[in-house]
Amino acid sequence: MATPKHPGDTTAGHAATDSADLVVNADSFTRLKQIAEGTLAPGNMERLSEYLYAPEEAPEEYAPEGELHYRIRGSAPLGADGRETRRLALEVRGWVMLQDQVTLKPVRYEIKLAAKLVLARSEEEMPPLEAESDDEDYIVADREIDLAQLVEDEVILDLPMLPGGDAAREMSDETGNEPDAAGQAKKPSPFAVLSALKKPNS
Repeated sequence: MATPKHPGDTTAGHAATDSADLVVNADSFTRLKQIAEGTLAPGNMERLSEYLYAPEEAPEEYAPEGELHYRIRGSAPLGADGRETRRLALEVRGWVMLQDQVTLKPVRYEIKLAAKLVLARSEEEMPPLEAESDDEDYIVADREIDLAQLVEDEVILDLPMLPGGDAAREMSDETGNEPDAAGQAKKPSPFAVLSALKKPNS
């Protein structure tokens, strides 16, 4: 179990962590600038598992392969109005197995992401979308916050729309997005995808 710690406390290492252990008090975690770090198994994340590779005849107890190392740090700086702004800095490194949509074979996808989150106490505190910064996202979190769920959300958002080398090339042909060095399809613009879908069949 990886428990939240204060900066400078080296007692919490990268231990395998049950997602149930990561529900924390949002105020304490941010005001005390606590840090949570550890490792999560993608196969234990119900929503993420739906996107991961599983053999066609996998047993019921099969868990998708992968490993996610996370580090989440809280802070609560004072704004211009003298009020605290609760923030989280989240980093995730690791890998998951996806299914190539053309060959149907497993393909390893490397996870390397960072996100900055601002915690609003209610929907009323959320700024208009046009007022949000490109560098950070707002989420609603009153008292408790599930850090494992935050990791799961960010990893799902990081997944390619169409994994696999051949599929990446096909997506590139349709949308103009080149695959990256790992053979994964870069996330195309949603407008480019819509444009590709509207093209008549030749």
